[in-house]
Amino acid sequence: MRIIVLPRAEADIVESAQFIAEDSLDAALRFMDQAQVAFNFLRQFPEAESDQVYSSDKLRGTRSWPISGFENWIVFYVVRDNELIVIRVLHGARDV
Repeated sequence: MRIIVLPRAEADIVESAQFIAEDSLDAALRFMDQAQVAFNFLRQFPEAESDQVYSSDKLRGTRSWPISGFENWIVFYVVRDNELIVIRVLHGARDV
């Protein structure tokens, strides 16, 4: 399965890492590594999490998965054909 990380999701990761780096550069680097670990896990097990129910129809089929060690950050993704598309990587306190 091919992983596609949309530009907005890439920016989310960078912004989150910069935020984390304000307290700890090591933690920020771990966050970026763990995001990649999450993507690789989801590539192998794309249906690990069930579809979420959102009020917006355009989010239908969106799944989510926490980043290990940084469980407050959530990977939002969809699976289409043989692709795992990472849409966003957001802190859980944010309104999706």
